[in-house]
Amino acid sequence: MTDPLPTPGEQREARRSRLQMIIIIAAVLLGGAIGGSLAVSTPGDGSFLEAASWPPLLSIALAVVALIVVPLLMLSATRTADELEYAHQAWGMQAGGFALLCGYPAWFALWKGGFVPEPAHGAIYAGYFVLTIIAYLYHRFR
Repeated sequence: MTDPLPTPGEQREARRSRLQMIIIIAAVLLGGAIGGSLAVSTPGDGSFLEAASWPPLLSIALAVVALIVVPLLMLSATRTADELEYAHQAWGMQAGGFALLCGYPAWFALWKGGFVPEPAHGAIYAGYFVLTIIAYLYHRFR
């Protein structure tokens, strides 16, 4: 006996799942390309040191990605998520945002008071994403 044909709802769900996987893969590849470009552009000292300069073309490309590509990926990801997936994403972003909004001002204030070194802005920015991913995974698979 053969399986019945998928219903229109099942077909829509399959398309949504495929598109969501394409978006995730595109975002990972984009992040890898950016990270690889930064690693190659300033070998040795590190790309995020204040004194390090980036090639002009790389800087323009990163600005375009930050202002155009990332918002498009985020809009696509939001539109392809169902209610439960959207709740997981929102929970992760709220947890990362909470840590960022509490951690950075505290570190900045302690730095201004002479207690800690200057905030590592790149580390704080990356930490937001790491905490967001951890919180998302926790909320999704708990």
